[in-house]
Amino acid sequence: MRSWSVLSQRWLFLAVASLLVLCASYARGATITVPDQYATVQAGIDAASNGDTVVVRDGTYALTAPVTFDGKAITVRSANGAANCILDGQKQTRVLIFNSYEGRDSVLSGFTIQNGYADMGGGIYIDSSSPTIEECVIRGNQAADDSRDINVYGGGIYCASASPSIANCTISNNKALAPWDAAAYGGGMYYSASSPEIQACSVTGNTATGSDWYEAGQGGGIYFLGGSPTVTDSMIDSNIASGGEYGSAHGGGIYAKSSSPSFDRCSISNNSASNADKAGGGAYFLQSFPSILNSVVSANAANDGAAIFFRESSAAVTNCTIVRNTATSGSGGIHLAESSPAIVNSILWSNTPTEIYKADSTSDPTVSFSDVSGGYDGTGNIDEEPYFVSLANKDFHLQSTSPCIDSGDTTIPDLTETDRDGNARVVNHVVDIGAYEYQEPTAYGAIKATLSPATAVTAGAMWNVDEGTWQASGATVANLAAGTHTVCFQTISGWTPPACQSVTVKEGLTTPVKGTYTQEVGKLKITLQPSKVRGAGGRWQVDGGSWMSSGATVAKLSVGTHTVCFKDVSGWTTPGCMTVTVKDGETTSATATYIQQMGSLKVTIDPAGAVSAGAKWKVDSGAWQESGTTLSNIAAGTHKISFKSVTGWTTPATQIVTVSKDATREATGTYVIQLGSLKVTISPEDAVDDGAQWNVDGGAWQASGVTMTGLTAGKHTVAFKSASGWKTPANKTVTISKNKVTTASGTYRR
Repeated sequence: MRSWSVLSQRWLFLAVASLLVLCASYARGATITVPDQYATVQAGIDAASNGDTVVVRDGTYALTAPVTFDGKAITVRSANGAANCILDGQKQTRVLIFNSYEGRDSVLSGFTIQNGYADMGGGIYIDSSSPTIEECVIRGNQAADDSRDINVYGGGIYCASASPSIANCTISNNKALAPWDAAAYGGGMYYSASSPEIQACSVTGNTATGSDWYEAGQGGGIYFLGGSPTVTDSMIDSNIASGGEYGSAHGGGIYAKSSSPSFDRCSISNNSASNADKAGGGAYFLQSFPSILNSVVSANAANDGAAIFFRESSAAVTNCTIVRNTATSGSGGIHLAESSPAIVNSILWSNTPTEIYKADSTSDPTVSFSDVSGGYDGTGNIDEEPYFVSLANKDFHLQSTSPCIDSGDTTIPDLTETDRDGNARVVNHVVDIGAYEYQEPTAYGAIKATLSPATAVTAGAMWNVDEGTWQASGATVANLAAGTHTVCFQTISGWTPPACQSVTVKEGLTTPVKGTYTQEVGKLKITLQPSKVRGAGGRWQVDGGSWMSSGATVAKLSVGTHTVCFKDVSGWTTPGCMTVTVKDGETTSATATYIQQMGSLKVTIDPAGAVSAGAKWKVDSGAWQESGTTLSNIAAGTHKISFKSVTGWTTPATQIVTVSKDATREATGTYVIQLGSLKVTISPEDAVDDGAQWNVDGGAWQASGVTMTGLTAGKHTVAFKSASGWKTPANKTVTISKNKVTTASGTYRR
């Protein structure tokens, strides 16, 4: 017996060890290769599980249907970058769809997305999902429709109710091309009720073209409707918004409506709005609250507001350079219609015909510490040649003789740490006017380190130079002697820091450094009980993230404690939030139980005549019940009460009632009796003269041609009175209809 026990323990140990190895392997995720293992990209995705990576070899993959992630938290990446791996819609279908609540862990990396075709999102369609799209080229796609009267949206990308991350991507030469008698919105990208993070992207050569006559083309490059999108370190260049002959063309580069976008360190240049009502060559903001920081807006064209057009909008324009934009009327720089933006630390120069134009008396901008050609009232404003390095060559850095140096306001709340180039914005407690801080040529340089991912930065990731003071991500350490320096990264709980780097600093330059932390991660799986609540909408989330279905697994969770909470479901008592501990390389599982709430339902039927005639009721698809019956143990929530049909009565409409926990819900169903009329004619007249008459259901005798009213709908018996010398007609069955006169006749014979 002792020997068997020892063997059993050894077997158990080996089994557990094997299971741990399998779990660790699963946690790391499998790698699936296309076309080595699966012939198509979709087949590779279908075979993947959360946490897996699908690697796609070089080649052009012709599609007849869109590729979809199906809600999986996986990475789909090319083997050798976008130039070598192409997903082609063949101008027959859109290329990609994210509409299954994908989150940031659903990653698309390193593809060319081209020749997609659909009325919304020719290249990529995103709905209620927030994937990560990085290092991609999205080109030559089209939002179009062959039919009439169909508006089109988002040639390259269409996004609704989502917050995707779009990073280091090129969105070029896409079109939103409306069919006849329709409008086009967002040639490059269209976002509705969305807050995307667009970083280091190039949005170029896209067009939004409305059809003939009065239709609009808006947002040649990007269209924002609602949401709070952020655009950083990006270029919006050479995009066109074009309306019909009499239609509007607004926002060649950017169009935003009812939105609060933020633009930082961006270039908005060479865009145009053409045809009819053309406004906002660079950007057009309607009923919006944009923030434009450290950006260059140049060489845009439109009828009004060549650079920026504000309509019914409040905006912050800070440390921007707005130069060489051309309008045919209104303002070449900033055009205001019922708008009062705050413009500070900015240069408005060489815009044609004016720098700032107020279209109405309600527009009252606040302009301060800015260099405005022709001058403008406001604190700290100047009207002096800014002395760019080269206006002709579009180099808007400042020369050492520029009056804009050290002339800005350092007290404003939205002053950023860095300028357009990433150099320190405030130096020696002063700030310059314009997008660029002047850099004194010295024998010194600087280092700027950017740490990723953002969650590591939030967790406390920092860096230093030569064992000096710890710095935050994005900070710049200036006045470093030209030569070699060592950059190291701070150790933080739950993360593996990158190795120290040897960095060469050059005179007068800021050397960029990137440090990527690797998170120590595990997985979490939550099961909801009972099974009925899953179909009723039971969901769970971890740390306030996306709602997940029962049995789903969230991958790449940082090691440590997390809070799991549950979605309220009508008619159920929600479990309380729970704390779970995730371990490195393991899947943590837990179960939560909802409790169904119960109540009662009582239904009364009237009038009594309907009840006597057989009127009854039932709840949902249950059994028929008598009037006044109370049913217990009814699940809290909405239910359907229906009533049994009874001849001669109009059945009450179906009712939707809400049953509450531990309460009796009462309802009433009222039947309405159906009434009609009957007219009976007797022939011949001689029989009538001899006393022939008729009655209904044994009632009083009636003369020929009399119409009886108030008869219940349904079948009735007509009888005829004997007359001397005449053969009486047989009884007749007649059917009375609601609100109608039914006719019948009786013929006597001698």
